[in-house]
Amino acid sequence: MGKRAVALAGFALLLLLPAVVVNPYARHVVITALLFGFAALGLNVVFGYAGQHAFGHPVLFGVGAYASAILSMSAGWPVPAAVVAGALLTMLVAAAVGYPCFRLRGIYFGVATFAFARVIYIVAQNWIGLTRGPMGIPGIARFELLPAGWGLGLGADVQLHGLLVALLALTLILLGRVIASPTGRAWIAIREHENLAASVGIHPLRYKMAAFAGGGLLAGLGGALYAHYIGFVSPTELGFHYIGIVFILVIGGGTGTLVGPLIGALVFGVLPEVLRVAETARNILLGGILLLSIAFLPEGLVGLWDRARRRLSRAGGDPDTAAPARSPVDRRHQPEGRAAHAPPAARGREEILDVRGVTKRFGGLTVLHDVSFTVGRGDIVGLIGPNGAGKTTLFNIVTGFLRPTAGEIRVHGQRATGASPARIARMGLTRTFQITSLFPELSVEDNVRIATHGWAQRNLVGALARSRSFRAREREIQHAVDDALELTRLTAERCTQARALSYGAQRGLEMAVALATRSRLLLLDEPAAGLNPEESGRLRELILALRRGGVTVLVIEHDMRLVMGLCDRIVVLNYGEKIAEGPPQQIVGDPQVIEAYLGASSGAASHA
Repeated sequence: MGKRAVALAGFALLLLLPAVVVNPYARHVVITALLFGFAALGLNVVFGYAGQHAFGHPVLFGVGAYASAILSMSAGWPVPAAVVAGALLTMLVAAAVGYPCFRLRGIYFGVATFAFARVIYIVAQNWIGLTRGPMGIPGIARFELLPAGWGLGLGADVQLHGLLVALLALTLILLGRVIASPTGRAWIAIREHENLAASVGIHPLRYKMAAFAGGGLLAGLGGALYAHYIGFVSPTELGFHYIGIVFILVIGGGTGTLVGPLIGALVFGVLPEVLRVAETARNILLGGILLLSIAFLPEGLVGLWDRARRRLSRAGGDPDTAAPARSPVDRRHQPEGRAAHAPPAARGREEILDVRGVTKRFGGLTVLHDVSFTVGRGDIVGLIGPNGAGKTTLFNIVTGFLRPTAGEIRVHGQRATGASPARIARMGLTRTFQITSLFPELSVEDNVRIATHGWAQRNLVGALARSRSFRAREREIQHAVDDALELTRLTAERCTQARALSYGAQRGLEMAVALATRSRLLLLDEPAAGLNPEESGRLRELILALRRGGVTVLVIEHDMRLVMGLCDRIVVLNYGEKIAEGPPQQIVGDPQVIEAYLGASSGAASHA
């Protein structure tokens, strides 16, 4: 049975549950679990998919509850309008909280979001004129889907149950489409390797903000409906134990999976009621349950199900369901043909990259001093020098990961000095890294697909509606992925996890990622490091093929055989200064270069 059939069967059972569960308390527990499912799905967007440790995010469930309650009770709004407005207001609060917090990274970001959660709790406790303080807001109007007399004999709880199942089903459909779009791929890329994501044109802050606000919308919707179901809201809904409950639902169900948090909500949904009777010890119990979930369910319930399916499929000889890669990216768009390669660009002295007087100091240490050179269209330029000469620092400045102390960078004639890595990537410049940099937990194919972000359609409405233009662009993306894999000889490894590849294949995958960006200028940082002679030969053929396709290359490399046989021009750095520039024949005989780098014997053909 496929995943789609299982999901349909599950929602059908949920929809029919009120006909089976007649006990009012049991029905109450199920409805509460479904309401917390919205908070879990919202947290999963920012924590599971975007990989941000937003410890305070679940407090937005309580923000939605308060917002809707105040609008309906104090402002007299109709309940449906108050619910919608409460969810939207929560999204705005999430954006306002997220923007300053995302200036931080890692644990500091998590602590900052938790601090904001405590601030919101304190405001609710003390702004008595608006929130009634510790006493809470009682008597909140119930949410009724159908007017009185139109209920067809269905009670308010049964109507709400049906509405929640329908809303959750719609949420999962739309969320699945977002995850399978460039937006979802950007979240996953940021989770796996933020710097690499930026280097292929993904703006980390923008997409982290979208995840935080989108997750806030879902949490706020759940909280608003919760307030109108329970009929009462207090600062308790903003407390630590509610935050912990939502994390348990996500981790226990399956972080970074589509249905895992909802399954977690249904399985662990009894927790809010159990912990309600353990008032004095509930925080201790909550911490223990959270630790047990992390220790014994690291992949969640969905992970257990997937492992069981893989074992059964291997036993039954079905390899298709046993693919090892963690690959949440949609693969339904199959190629319908080959995308045409761009025609070779005419070589000339049109300057693609212009480095002007670049200086970089770290405190009192000058790493680069007044370095200038240009790279013309269609050129292959080598950047060589001893270790510590400043080559990678220069790459980091050109690609926006460092700001120069002085000097200017221009890419395709546009000023790029101080621009973000994502903006520079969108200007048509892509780099590889000295240390192999991939999205390690994703498949080879998904690594390359993410790299298409800079030119992929990023219309979220089109992705949600699966518009004709969106489907056409996804087919074009698939063609580009296939071409990059074929050119780097990785087609047979497309479903393999990136970290499971050999070192040489990982270097090849880096090249495939760079190719998929469709950049016209590639900066390669020691691409032949660790490669055997056969792999180095294939790398040389690939770079020459790229040049024939109109791509310009600037390469840092220590393999002098490769450099001398490949490059049109070579720039030599030593102690942060340019000491020579010219064709290979000139560089190999330059006394300064021989003394600083090649050695007195001028072993230019040796592996330096």
